[in-house]
Parts: sequence; C-alpha cells; structure tokens
Amino acid sequence: SADPVHAARALSALANIVQLRGRLHDGERLSTQANVALARTSSRAADPFATVFAQAMRDGVIRGNASRGIAELDSTFRAYPVASAPAVTFSNISLAVLAYAQLGSAAKARDALRQWETRLDSSARSLNVVGIARDRGMIAMTEGKTDSAVAFFRQSDVEADGLPTNNCSACTPYLIGIAYDQGRQADSARKYLTKYVDMHGGSHLNIDQYYLAPTLYRLGELYLDAGDTKRAIMYYTRFIDLWKNADPDLQPRVAEARKQVAEMVRATG
Repeated sequence: SADPVHAARALSALANIVQLRGRLHDGERLSTQANVALARTSSRAADPFATVFAQAMRDGVIRGNASRGIAELDSTFRAYPVASAPAVTFSNISLAVLAYAQLGSAAKARDALRQWETRLDSSARSLNVVGIARDRGMIAMTEGKTDSAVAFFRQSDVEADGLPTNNCSACTPYLIGIAYDQGRQADSARKYLTKYVDMHGGSHLNIDQYYLAPTLYRLGELYLDAGDTKRAIMYYTRFIDLWKNADPDLQPRVAEARKQVAEMVRATG
C-alpha cells in the first residue's frame, strides 16, 4: 500500500503469520521492521512493553526457555519503571505482567501488577478491567490455584459495563484450558483447549502466533492419554502441518509428533 499506516499494519500481520508457522527468526525480523514503521506513522517510539511481551512469548512459550523470557521482562521493567510509564502503554504493561506469570514468576507478576494498578484512575481501571482479570487469573494459575484462576478468566470475558468483551474472544477458552491443564483436570483441559483451537476468525491471529501450535501439540498428547487416537492423530497432524517449515530448533517437536502419529496409525491398522 502507498499508505504508510496500512503498509505498516500489513507488515505486522505478515510477521504474525510467519511466526504462527514457527519461523520465529523471520517473524522477529519482520516484527521489528513493522514496529519501526508503526512508530514512524504515530510519531512515537515503539512500546517497550509490547515488544518485550512478544519476545518473552517467543522465547518462553514457543521455544520453552522461560528463564530467558523472564530475563527479557526484567530488563524492560528496569529500563522503563511502571511508576513513570506513560498511560498509552498501560494495556501493554498488562500483557507484560501476564507474560511474567505465564513463565512462572508469580511474585514478579504480582509486584508489577500492584505498581500498575496504583497508576490507574477509575476510568483507566474500567478500560483495563479485562487485562486485570487475566493477570490475576494467570498469577493464581501459576500459584496452583486452579479454581481461582478459572474464575478470574471467566470474569475476563466481560467488560466493566457487564457486556461481553471484544478483547480477544479466543483468549478465554485458551486461558481456562491451560489453567485446567496445569491443575491436572484433563477432561476440562481438553474441552476448553479444543474450543480454542477450533475457533475461527482472523482476529485470533494475535494470540495464535504464540499459542496455537503448542496447544495443538498438547491436545495431541491429551487425546492420546485419553485413548482417543482419532482425535490425537487429528491434532498432531494439524500441528505438523502448521510447523512443517518451522525453524530448525523447533523441528524436534515436529519429529516427535510425526513419530506419535506413525505409532498410532500402526497400532490401529
């Protein structure tokens, strides 16, 4: 597009699609270019909390290196203290808090959330009610409080006015699913994670780029454990198709999924 705003947004969407396919190095490069372009169109620097959320998700959730993701978050929170962060960054501070908790650092997440909430007036709190509920739910999940986590995640489906949120409709089943999974409630985990991966709509790309492939793989494991080989094969196969051209460091998981599918096919004849 000749319009720089549209061109920057298109580049950002391309980065998300590339990352969804497991090409993290290319996705990171394109995302950096898109952030520079978007910042140029808005005459302000790229939001550091949005940037570090993406980095922490790539390294911590997709690559499985939680310590690296937490170190990246630590560095950003040191460089950009919550106490002096501009209001325009508030929603992305919430995402960074979520990342802290999801990567296992409940204490750091709770401290950052506390600092952030002290900055919110009543209007800002209403605007960020969904993010606050998700942060609290993720902290509870990390602390092993499955019931509390699920309650917060259900709460995050509704805005302050009581109406359903349009803030990431796919997030709720995903978050409830991983809470049940961590709480070793396999039946409920399968139900909600299946609901997440089978949802449709382009608006889900913002979270699919981080969560879809790992969730498809996990569903393969969950259905295999339940003895449902038909569905296990289906979700493993969807995972394989998504990551068949992924980066070399992600290929061992693709190879393992192929191995599981081959063994199930042999066993079922």
